[in-house]
Amino acid sequence: MHLQDNKNDVLLDNGVTYQLEKLNCLAKGSMGKVYKAVCTEDASKIIAVKICLPNGTVDRSKEEAKNLSKIEHKNVVSYIGVGEHQGYVAIGMSLIVGQGYDEYLQADGPLPWKAAGSDMRQVMEGMKHVHSLAILHRDLKPSNLMRKSNGDVIIVDFGLSKSSTSAVTTMVGMLVGTPAYASPEQLQGLPPSASSDVFAIGVILYEAIASRLPF
Repeated sequence: MHLQDNKNDVLLDNGVTYQLEKLNCLAKGSMGKVYKAVCTEDASKIIAVKICLPNGTVDRSKEEAKNLSKIEHKNVVSYIGVGEHQGYVAIGMSLIVGQGYDEYLQADGPLPWKAAGSDMRQVMEGMKHVHSLAILHRDLKPSNLMRKSNGDVIIVDFGLSKSSTSAVTTMVGMLVGTPAYASPEQLQGLPPSASSDVFAIGVILYEAIASRLPF
């Protein structure tokens, strides 16, 4: 049964319409808000939809969708489609049931080194695949990881990701990402690389084991 059309409907380019649950905001950040959304034709199909905020450019939002559409890996959030909602880019993704890794560390940290290592090994596997596609995440941190109850760790939020073939530019000397997890070259205003993502994973590993940042 089709739910009543309303201003919360989002039509993705896969031809499926989803209705946003505006009272169920799953996450929010500087680049957008993520909502739970239900398929209007089949209420059993539930996804997450990111509404990209106006302080992020349309080109940046489309870059995020384009990059996600190329990635298929068990440790990376799955792309479903892209559309528009009230003039803003809307990106449909798989709904991950679990904890933000930052919340997990607050509740269960410090972690035994083997447990932390197992988690970060999954992140490394996911990023190995992402890097093989010439895509950088550029903002890896605990709040951009999700941990499911079965122990799977999923990389999310590709809002600052960039492909080597991208025409989207970043101002020279501008820091992209979160300072606490940024590599030395990023802090110096140099362009990030795959090594920058690896550095961020190392910082997260240290934080998971020590319950504090290394610097």
